[in-house]
Amino acid sequence: MSVEIPVTVACPNCNSIQQVGYRFCSSCGQRNPIAVQKAERQDQKYQRNLKFLSIFAILCLVFVISSSFGEETLEQEIYWSIAFAVIVLVFIILQPETLRVIIPNRSFLKPLLVIFFIGISSGFIVSYLMDKLNLLLFEETYIYLHVYKESKHPLLMALIFIGVFPAVFEELAFRGFVFNNLQELAGNNSAIWGSAFLFGLVHLSLLSLIWIIPFGLLLSYFRNKYSTLFYGVIGHFTHNSTVVMIEYFNVYNY
Repeated sequence: MSVEIPVTVACPNCNSIQQVGYRFCSSCGQRNPIAVQKAERQDQKYQRNLKFLSIFAILCLVFVISSSFGEETLEQEIYWSIAFAVIVLVFIILQPETLRVIIPNRSFLKPLLVIFFIGISSGFIVSYLMDKLNLLLFEETYIYLHVYKESKHPLLMALIFIGVFPAVFEELAFRGFVFNNLQELAGNNSAIWGSAFLFGLVHLSLLSLIWIIPFGLLLSYFRNKYSTLFYGVIGHFTHNSTVVMIEYFNVYNY
């Protein structure tokens, strides 16, 4: 039995018949109250997204500047990693819809293999490229793992705080929270570019922007294409862990 869907409604102000979804009554000129409510809800959502995104961006800036001061020690690395994770979790609690894109709706073996391969390849390329650029420009190279030598298990600690923490919490932050809000505010392209740009800025390294923003764009592409953070987390972890392993065995030779 088919159900007839009404195509006309009565204007609540003058009772004249109007098409469903009308914006202004053709008789009295009053705006459709349903359209008014819908517009108000959209405006409230827009303001909410803009407010949360602005606060998060300011907190990221304060966080990055604050963490750049002081000595580089293992305790400081752990402290700032946990602090950033807490900030991200607070915003995830405020916007729990971000959690819906963590796990893919269905398994995609091909993109998983692709992002895994990209992560490993980019880890080797970035390790080589950054070493050469630092030597060329500054006549020295940056060692990521020097603070982890204080630990009894330097490789494990480095994989946790350089591999796992950034992969999980930076993806939740930039391909999750930031991407979602920018997508609501300005659409997919703005979400892809904006989240990648902010991702690059928080690393506070002009030289590293050469690869961080393109890498962020790649992760944002996977986030947009497959509507999940899963591949970004895998690619991010694989890339960072590859860099850690290369430095661990080639520089320190523990």
